[in-house]
Amino acid sequence: MAIKTKDNIVLVKGDNAGIDIHTLKTLPFCIFVVGRDNTIKWVNTAGFSFFVSQQICGRSVQDIFTGRVAVQDTIVNVFETGNALILSKVDLTVAGLGAKVLDMTVSSFGDNVLVCITKDYDGDGDLHSGVSRIVSLLAHEIKNPLSGIRGASQLLAGQLSDLSQETDFAALITEETDRITSLVNTLENLAVDTPVVFSGVNIHEILDKVSSLSDAGFGEKCNIIKQYDPSLPQVWGQEDKLLQVLINIFKNATESFDYKGKNEFNIIINTSFLSGVSIIIDGVKHQALSINISDNGCGIPMDRQADIFTPYVSGKKGGSGLGLSIVSRYVNAHKGRVRVQSDDTGTTFSIILPLEAM
Repeated sequence: MAIKTKDNIVLVKGDNAGIDIHTLKTLPFCIFVVGRDNTIKWVNTAGFSFFVSQQICGRSVQDIFTGRVAVQDTIVNVFETGNALILSKVDLTVAGLGAKVLDMTVSSFGDNVLVCITKDYDGDGDLHSGVSRIVSLLAHEIKNPLSGIRGASQLLAGQLSDLSQETDFAALITEETDRITSLVNTLENLAVDTPVVFSGVNIHEILDKVSSLSDAGFGEKCNIIKQYDPSLPQVWGQEDKLLQVLINIFKNATESFDYKGKNEFNIIINTSFLSGVSIIIDGVKHQALSINISDNGCGIPMDRQADIFTPYVSGKKGGSGLGLSIVSRYVNAHKGRVRVQSDDTGTTFSIILPLEAM
C-alpha cells in the first residue's frame, strides 16, 4: 500500500507489507486497524484527534459506525476477498460525533484490516462551501467592470486609429482584460461543485483524442507510446471531465521537457485493470482501472510534489497553478484517486477510475 500525505493523493495497492505502524502513526489522516473479531486494535495520532480522544481501541466497529453503508460489512468483505475497497462520501453516524460524510479506504494489513478516513466532508465541507460562494460572488463582481474596461478600450482603439502607439496600448488593454476574464472564468468553474453525470465511456477513445490534440499542437515534438489493454470495459464517468483531466496531464508532461537538452521526448500511456481494488458508488461496487502517463522530462522538484494539486501553486513560468487542481477535483468527483511519482528522470501520473459495473 502506498499512501501520500495529501488527502487527494491516496492509492491502495497490494497487501501493505511495506507499511509499518510507525509510518502510519505520523500520517495526518485518521487510520485504525481492525482485527478479525471486528474490534479496533490500534489507532494513529490523527485518529485519536478525529475521535476527540474517545477510547475506541477494544470497541467493535459496529459500535462506532452505523449507517446505510455498513463499515463492518465492508471490513468482512476485505477479510474474505483480500481486495481493497474505496468508499466515497459515505453517510455515517459516528459514536460521539454524530452524522458524518466520509471518504474511506479499507484494505488488508497482514492478518488485520486497515481503515483510512481520507476525507471528512463535515470537517471541511462548510469551509469549502463558504469559500466557493465567496469566489463565485467575487468572480461575478469582477467580470462586470472588466466588461466595461474591454468595451471602453475597443472604442478608444477606434478613435485612435491614426496614432499607432496609442492604438497598441488600447489593444494591450483589451488583450489583458480578456486574459483576466479567462482566469476568473476558470476560477469560477473551479469553485462550483458540479456532480458527475455517470455513463459508460471508452477511455481509449479519449486518450486517442488527447494524443491527436498533442500531436497537432502543444506536444508536436513528443513521441506518444500507447500501451493499452484492449480487454478493458468502459470507464464509469463523464467524458468531457475526463478529457479535461487528461489534457491537463499531457500539457504538464510536454512542458516538462528541456527541448534544448534532449533529443528524444517520450510520453508513455499505459492502461490496465487494477486487481484487488474496488470503488463503491451509490452502493454499487465497481472494479477499477489504472491509467499511467509517464514522461522522460526534467521531473518535479521534491519540495513541490506535496502541493502540486493545490490551486495557484505552480513551478512553471507563467503557469496559473489551476491545471492539476482541476485534475484532482475531477478525479475525486469520479470517486477515483490520483498520485504522482517524479524524479530527475521523469514523472508518472497514475489515475484510478471506476469501470462500468457489469
